[in-house]
Amino acid sequence: DPAAAGLRAVDISPDGRFIAAAGQARSDDTYRLLLLDAATGEIVQDLLNAKGIITDVAFSPDGQSLAAGLYACDGQEGECADESNGLWIWRSDNWRQPSYRDTNYGGRINGIAFNGAGDLFTTSYDGQLRRYGADQLTLQDFLPSPVPARPVAEQYDPDILPYDLDVSPDGAQVLVGFVNDQDQDAPAALTLYRASDLAPIQDLYIGDLVGDDGDRVTATVVNGVGFSNSGAYVYASIAQHQSGVSDKKIRRWALAEPRSHIDYDICTSQTIIQVLPYQNDGAILVSSDPCVSAIGDDGSRIDRARSVYPIHNRNLPATDDGQLLLSAAGDRLFLRHETDGKGVAFDLLERSLVVDPTLSDPALQGVSDGYRQASGGTTI
Repeated sequence: DPAAAGLRAVDISPDGRFIAAAGQARSDDTYRLLLLDAATGEIVQDLLNAKGIITDVAFSPDGQSLAAGLYACDGQEGECADESNGLWIWRSDNWRQPSYRDTNYGGRINGIAFNGAGDLFTTSYDGQLRRYGADQLTLQDFLPSPVPARPVAEQYDPDILPYDLDVSPDGAQVLVGFVNDQDQDAPAALTLYRASDLAPIQDLYIGDLVGDDGDRVTATVVNGVGFSNSGAYVYASIAQHQSGVSDKKIRRWALAEPRSHIDYDICTSQTIIQVLPYQNDGAILVSSDPCVSAIGDDGSRIDRARSVYPIHNRNLPATDDGQLLLSAAGDRLFLRHETDGKGVAFDLLERSLVVDPTLSDPALQGVSDGYRQASGGTTI
C-alpha cells in the first residue's frame, strides 16, 4: 500500500487463508486494520480506521474470531481521544461489523493471546490482566473482571507494569512479562498465572544481567515472552532500559527448574518484539531489524540475516539528511547507516550490491542528495 507509513501488527489465520495487518496511513496519520487474502494480497475487508495505534492483533485458534487492541492513551486526556480505543473483536460470519468491544481500558493494550479453547487474554498499561471466556465474547454487554497484574513476590516496585503475554500450549497457564522503565534500579518480572481464574502461580527468576563488558546491571524490561511447543520451556527478552546492545539477552527457563536459566546473546540492537515457538523446545526471536535468531531444541542459537544489507544487523531508518540517496535516473540508491556512517550502494537494474562504498566508487556515480523521509521506514 503506497499510503502506508509503517506496519505495527500482523497475524495469519490458522487455516492460512487470511492475513490481518495493522499499520499507519501516511495520508492522514490514522491507523488501519486490513483483512487480506493470503494467496493474492487483495484486501478482503477494511476493518478499522482509527486515531489510536493498533498495538496487537490475534486470530482465535478456530479462525472464527479476530481480536485487535488499540492504544488507549495511558490515561492521558486529549492525546488520542478516540472512541475506537480498547479491545475490538470481529467474527468471520460478518467482517463488516465488530461483534464485541470493550472500551473500559485505562491504558494501552500491550498483548493479546487466545488459548486453544478460544478464551482471550490481554495485558494493559492500566496494570490489569483480563480474561474473556470464549462463550462470553458472544455477548455484546459482557465486561470482564480484570485482576491487578502483579508478580507473586511482594518486593517488586509498585510502578511495574504488564507488557507481553503468551498462553501455554495446553491453555492452562498465562505467562506475563513486566517492565519497569521508570526506575533503572528496580527489577522487572516474569510471572505465570492460572488461566482459569488469573491467580498468580510463580515468578521465574530474573536477577541481574551481565553485559559483554562484565558489568552487572538490573534487568528492568521483560518483553517478547513465549512458551515452547512442548510447554516445558519459556523464553523472554530481558534488558536494562535504554542500555547498550550488550545488556540485552534472551533468557530460557525450564519450568521444572524455574530458578535456573540460560542466557543467549542476541544479534540485534533492537527490542525483541515477538517470540514464536520453534521445533519442540526452541523459539524464534523477531525484532524490528534485519536479524532473526532462533534457539533450537538442543539449545544452540541460529542467526539469519533477512535483508540484502548486512550492516551489523541493524535497521536503516531515514532519520537524517543523506540517509537515502537516489540517482537522478532512479537506477541506483545509497543507504547510509545511522550509527556508524557506513552503508550500501545498490544498482536496481543490475541488482548488484556494494557494501561500504567510498565516495569515489563507481557505484555512487550520479547519485544525488535527493531523498524522502518517512516515519518508521523509507519509501522511494
